[in-house]
Amino acid sequence: MELNTPQQKKKIITISVVIIVLIILIISVIGKAFNTPTKEAYSGGIVVDNLSEYFNEISNDLKSELFYKIGVNAATFLEDGVELPESGAKIRDDSVKKEESSGKFIVDIDSIKQSFSINLSWEKDYEYVDITCPLKKDVIYPETLCEVYAPNFVPSAYWVHEYMINGIINNRDASRVMGAIEDFVISKKERRSAPGEIPSDATYSITINEKSFQKQSSSPDYIFSLSLDVDDGRDYYVVIRSDTKNLNHVAVFITRTDIENHSAATVFSNESDTSTLDSWIRSLSSDVEINHEAL
Repeated sequence: MELNTPQQKKKIITISVVIIVLIILIISVIGKAFNTPTKEAYSGGIVVDNLSEYFNEISNDLKSELFYKIGVNAATFLEDGVELPESGAKIRDDSVKKEESSGKFIVDIDSIKQSFSINLSWEKDYEYVDITCPLKKDVIYPETLCEVYAPNFVPSAYWVHEYMINGIINNRDASRVMGAIEDFVISKKERRSAPGEIPSDATYSITINEKSFQKQSSSPDYIFSLSLDVDDGRDYYVVIRSDTKNLNHVAVFITRTDIENHSAATVFSNESDTSTLDSWIRSLSSDVEINHEAL
């Protein structure tokens, strides 16, 4: 008697095929489990009170992510002593632009005077929240600065035509002077009051007007002035006084020309008595705060 009849062979082949198919299915399920990203769980933040009036169809996960990200960004700009509210954010009525599975709008949080521009998407198997700052034309809280960047991001600046300072005073003093100017220009108060848009990467261009240089004195110290502008619409007038003989001191005064009451001054000196330099700065502005640093 034959051990492998046609029926037995057919049965063996069928069983083998079934086993192979099962193995493939098991491998596919395991692979999908390992490669499917886990959606991050969000909690807390600031509730958008009227969200359901405009976007009732979005998932609870997307709502939670939205509330959380609004809260995280709002906390970044809170003044000292102000607590983050748990609710009170509202979609601005005339700001909503909605499509089939996406939407754009502005959220205002009146209790802390902050606004954010929101982009939402709820495509199949893909949801996201993108938060940016409103354009200048959409700002209703001008006293609050909005900058949405990566955590611990620090605004910076780069100079155009810096040779006009580098070529007039020694490199050490030029570096200190430009550092003092830069610190003032990118300070929160100055950035907040800019008439133009914030650079998308928070890197500000400081451009010295090449035709603005004026020599005011060469004895006992070299004193000169120049003007500069920032790419967000701010303009400044700068006066620099340098001890080019003994290199014992250098002083810088900077003031806005497109708005009033925005000035700063710094005296760098290795001398114990800076009264002469202080008096000189007071002749330029009677109420400016003078910073003193060792040279």
